[in-house]
Amino acid sequence: MPSLQSSIGPIPSTPRSVLIGEGTSSINGVTLSAGYLLIGTNADPVAGRLSSTSYINVTSSSGFISISSVLIPSITYTISEAYNQSGLGGGSVGTTKTVSSKSVSIFNSTTLNSNSAGFLGAGFDGRYVYFVPNQSGTITRYDTSLPFSYSNSYAIFNAVNFVNSNCLGYAGAAFDGKYIYYIPSTNGQITRFDTTLSFSSSSSYAVYNLVTNINSNAYGFYGAGFDDRFIYFVPNSNSTLSGLIVRYDTINSFTALTSYASFDTSILINSNCKGFRAASYDGRYIYFAPDTTGVFLSYDTSTSFSLSASYAFFDLGANVNSNSKGFRGIVYDGRYIYLIPYSIATSTGQITRYDTTLPLTSPSSYLTFDTTANVNSNSKGFIGGVFDGKYLYLVPNNGGTSGQLTRYDTTQSFATAASYLVYDTAAMNSNSKGFMGGIYDGRYVYLVPMNNGARFGQIARIHAYSGLNLSPGPLSSAPNGFSVGTYTTAPSNSLVVSGRVGIGNQTPAYPLDVAGNIAVSSAGSGFCVKEGSNAKMGVATLSGGTATINTTAVTANSRIFLSNQSPGGTPGIVYVSARNPGTSFTITSTTLLGGDSSTIAWILFEPA
Repeated sequence: MPSLQSSIGPIPSTPRSVLIGEGTSSINGVTLSAGYLLIGTNADPVAGRLSSTSYINVTSSSGFISISSVLIPSITYTISEAYNQSGLGGGSVGTTKTVSSKSVSIFNSTTLNSNSAGFLGAGFDGRYVYFVPNQSGTITRYDTSLPFSYSNSYAIFNAVNFVNSNCLGYAGAAFDGKYIYYIPSTNGQITRFDTTLSFSSSSSYAVYNLVTNINSNAYGFYGAGFDDRFIYFVPNSNSTLSGLIVRYDTINSFTALTSYASFDTSILINSNCKGFRAASYDGRYIYFAPDTTGVFLSYDTSTSFSLSASYAFFDLGANVNSNSKGFRGIVYDGRYIYLIPYSIATSTGQITRYDTTLPLTSPSSYLTFDTTANVNSNSKGFIGGVFDGKYLYLVPNNGGTSGQLTRYDTTQSFATAASYLVYDTAAMNSNSKGFMGGIYDGRYVYLVPMNNGARFGQIARIHAYSGLNLSPGPLSSAPNGFSVGTYTTAPSNSLVVSGRVGIGNQTPAYPLDVAGNIAVSSAGSGFCVKEGSNAKMGVATLSGGTATINTTAVTANSRIFLSNQSPGGTPGIVYVSARNPGTSFTITSTTLLGGDSSTIAWILFEPA
C-alpha cells in the first residue's frame, strides 16, 4: 500500500482503537463519519478532523508517522475489503487459535429464503457481510454485530425483481469504502450498492453495463482487485479465455464512460495472459491469479494502465513447477502472495508462494508446497483463501465434495507439515462442503456456500485470529505493531508509514496531509517539532540587537513567528528584517544601538 483502505467492523475486547476509512460506524459508543482517523480513547471525532487523546509526533526528516507505544498503549483494528479482494482472496491481522467444533458455527440461509443459496464470493463493508449470488439475484446480508444463528441478523434482497433483470450471475464483490460492487460473470452488468442507504430500497442500487458501454467482450469476470482508488475487474472467460481487464475509477461517476478503461493482456502482453481467477494488491502491484495457463501477471499501479511496460508476467508451470497452475484464488499476507490451488487435470493441493520483495520473473522468488501429499490426502481443490493476520485459510470445494478446511500458520515454516491444520466442517454437518470463497470481518472467517451437489446456503463461520499485526507492506516482526509501505519492522503498539498519509485527501503532498481541522482534544497534549540544524523551530539570543538564523527550511513564503522567551538588556519589538530563501533569515530588535540581548523563540509555517 502505501495507502490503507479499511473499514470498521467488530472490535475485539479492548477500549482503544485505530479507525481508518469512509462511511459511518459506531465503535465503543462513538459514532464516526466519513473521512476520519481516531486514535486513543474518549475522543470526539467529526468529519475531516484528526482527534486524539495524545499527540502525534511527525519527524519530517524520516518521512513517516510514529505513534509511540508510551502515548497509545493499546491498539486494535479491523481490516476489510482491501485485504479481502472479492471474497476470493484476502485479510487483516490474539492468541493461537485452534479449529474445532467449538470454534465453528453453521447457519443455513435457505431457512430464510429458498433462493438464498449458491453464492460465489462475498463482500464486507465493516459491519455487514454480503454473500454474492452467482446464478440468482438474491443478495443475502449478515449483520456481524448480531448473533450468527439469529434469523433477524440477516436481510434478503432480490435485485433481479427490484433493480434490473440482469442483476445476477456475479463472481465476487469489491468494497471501496462506500459502495459494494457485484462483479459480473455471466454478463457485463455491474451492480453497485450504496452502503450508506437502505439495503432493501431499489434506489440504493445502480447498474452499469460494460458490454454495452465499454467493450462487447467485457464480461466473464471472476473477482476484482482494489488499489484504494481503482477497481480492476479480473478477466476469466467470455466464451473463450479472456485477458480483457476493465478498470473503474471510483472517484468519478459510476455511469460515465470516461470513468472506465480497458486493457487486453492476451493481445498486448502475452497470448497466455488470460483466464485469471481473482486478484490481490500488495500496495503497489495488482496480481492476477492464473487458472489454466499458469502465467502469473502483475500490474504496477504507479504507472500507466494502458502501457505494456507497466505489466510483468511469468510462466509458473514452465519455470517453477509443472503443477503451478489451476489456481482459483490469491491472498497477500503483508509479504507473500499465495496462489490457491484448485485443479489441473484433477484436484490439486499445491500452493505456490511468491515473495513480493523479490523479482516476479525469478524462479528463486517462489516456493511450492503440496498439502495433498504432505498434510492430508483430502487437502485439495480449494476455491478462494482468506488471511486473518496470522493464518491463511484455504477454502474447501473439490468439485462440491469437500468441506475440509486447510489452514497455514504464516508465522511458521511454509514447507513444514506441522505448520498446517485441517478440519472437516462436514463432520459437523454433512452438507457443509462445496464452498466458493471466504471473507474475514476482523473476528471471524466465513466460508461462502455455493454447490455441494445442488446450490446450498449453509454458511460456515470460524473463530479466527484477531490480534494486531498487519501491514500492507512487509509485515512487522513486532507482535503488536504494523508497518505500511517499505518498512519491515515496527515497534510494539505502533504504526509506521514509509510514504504519505492523506486524511480527507486522496493525493497527499506531505507525510501527513489533512483536508480539514486538526483537534488535539486532551489537555496537556500538543504538537512536537524537532529543533536543530536547518529546523523549522528554534531559539536565538540577540547580539547587538540582531541574530541571523541559518536554516534551509526558510522560504520566500514562510510565515515567521517570533516570541521573546527571556528578556535581556533593553528589550524592544523584534521583527524579521531580512530573509534569504533556502539559507537564512535575520531577526532585529527596535532597540537601537544594540541594547537588546533577549532570547527569541521562532517558528516557521508554510501556506498550504
